[in-house]
Amino acid sequence: MDANAGAEVSKELSDQEAVVASLRDRDMFRVLVEKYHPLLTRYVSRLGADPEAAMDIVQESFVKAYVNLNDFDQSRSFNAWIYAITHNMAMDHFRTQRSRPQPIDLTEHAETLEDMDTHTIEHELDMHLDAGRLRQALKQIPARYFDVLVLRFFEEKNYDEIADILHLPPGTVSTYLTRGKAELRAVLTEVSGNKGVL
Repeated sequence: MDANAGAEVSKELSDQEAVVASLRDRDMFRVLVEKYHPLLTRYVSRLGADPEAAMDIVQESFVKAYVNLNDFDQSRSFNAWIYAITHNMAMDHFRTQRSRPQPIDLTEHAETLEDMDTHTIEHELDMHLDAGRLRQALKQIPARYFDVLVLRFFEEKNYDEIADILHLPPGTVSTYLTRGKAELRAVLTEVSGNKGVL
C-alpha cells in the first residue's frame, strides 16, 4: 500500500480504531493528533492560554495521551479522554502561573456567541444580548461555570462528555450550566442597569 492510500485509509478510521491501530503502529497516532490538534489548541486558547502556552499544553497532552494509551479504557470516548487530559494539563499550567488568566477575548468566535445569544440565552434566560456584552460577562463568571459553558456552547459537548472531561457527576454539570447562565444574567443585569435592555 502506498503512502497516499495509507493516508486515505487512516482518514476513515474512527477514534477507537485509530487507538487500536496506534497500539500496533505508533505512526498511526498521527491520525488522532491531526484530528484533535486544532480542536484542542482552540479549546485551551478559549480557557485563557496565550498562543505559545496553548501549543505547549496541547503538545504535552498528546505526549501524555500516547504514553498512557495502553491504559485507555476503550469503552470510553477518546474525544472526552483527550479533552480531559488537555483540560487537566491546562489547569496545571495555570496553577504554575499562580493565577488563571482572563479567558480570551472571544471576538473571533462572534458567530458562536451570536448563536448562543439568539438560541440559548434568549430562550433560556429570556433576554436579548449582543456578542460584546456576552463576551464581557463570560469573563466575570467563576471559572467552574465558565469551563462548563465553554465545553457546552463552544466545544458542543453533551452533558456526559462534559462530566467525563471535568470529572463531575452529570447532575453537577447540569447545575453548573444553570448557575453559569444565572451568573451571566446577574452580570448582564448589573451592566445594563436601568437601560431597559433586559
